[in-house]
Amino acid sequence: MKKLLSLIFILLLVLLLPRMVLASETTMPDSETGTGTVTGVTGGTGLTSTGGTTPSLSHDAHTSEVTGSTALTVIDDIIDEANLKIEDGAPTNGDFLVADSTKDGGLKWSALTSLDISLPEGEMLIGNGSGLADNASMDALTVDVKTTGSLSGQARVITDAAGAITITVNAVNYGTDANLGHDADIPDGACDAAADVGNWVVLISKLKNQYSLTSDDATNIFILADNETLTAGDELDVDGSMVSVMCIAAEYWKVLGYIDVAPTDGGPAD
Repeated sequence: MKKLLSLIFILLLVLLLPRMVLASETTMPDSETGTGTVTGVTGGTGLTSTGGTTPSLSHDAHTSEVTGSTALTVIDDIIDEANLKIEDGAPTNGDFLVADSTKDGGLKWSALTSLDISLPEGEMLIGNGSGLADNASMDALTVDVKTTGSLSGQARVITDAAGAITITVNAVNYGTDANLGHDADIPDGACDAAADVGNWVVLISKLKNQYSLTSDDATNIFILADNETLTAGDELDVDGSMVSVMCIAAEYWKVLGYIDVAPTDGGPAD
C-alpha cells in the first residue's frame, strides 16, 4: 500500500513540475494603448474653445493699443511719454530725449544748452528772439572777424532814430530819417590803436542816400570798397541803404559791404 502511494506521488510530480516551472517563467504583457475621440475642450482667460469632432483653442484678438490675435501690432498715434522707460521723471517744456546707456531704459531727458548749425558759405543766421531762426529781426551779433572773418548769431539793433545818429560801435545802427543830409557819427577812439582793429559798424537807413558816415576823430580815414583811400576827415556818403565798415588798422576804416549803391567820398565832414 505504501509503495502504491509513493508511486502515485512520484507520478503527480512528474506531471505537474513542468507546469510549475512554466508558470514561474511567464512574464506579463506590456501595457496596451488605445485610440479615442476628444469631444470637447474648455478655454481659459483670453482663449476661445470650439467643440465638435475636432475641438480647438484659439487666442482672443487684442484690442486697444495693441491689436491682433497671432502677429501683434501697436496701433498708430498711441506711443506717448507714459509708454517710455525714462528714469529722470517728468521733463521741463523744451527738453528733448537723449540716448544714455547708463540709464535703465537707455534714455534720459536733457535741456538744450547749445546748438551747432552748419550754414552755407556766405550766409548768416539771424534769430527773432522767440527761439526761432530766421531774418525777421536782428538782435545780438557775435563777431569773430579778426580770427575767422565771420559773423554769426544775432545782430543787435542799437540805434533806431531819426536825424543825426551817434553810432554805437560793434552794433547795427538804424536811421529812420527821410530827409537828406544827416550825419551818422562814429565816436572818437573807436579806431585809434592796434587794439581797436576788428571794431565794426553797420549803418542801415530807411531810404537810400540819406546819411553820411563820419568819424568824430578827424584823423580817421575811410577806404572805399574799391580800395580808394579818402583824405583824413572826409565823410563817407552812404548812397545806398546800408554800409558796413571795419577798423583794419589804427585810424583806418575799410568799407566791407553795402546794399544798393557803393558809398562814395562825401568830402570834408560837416
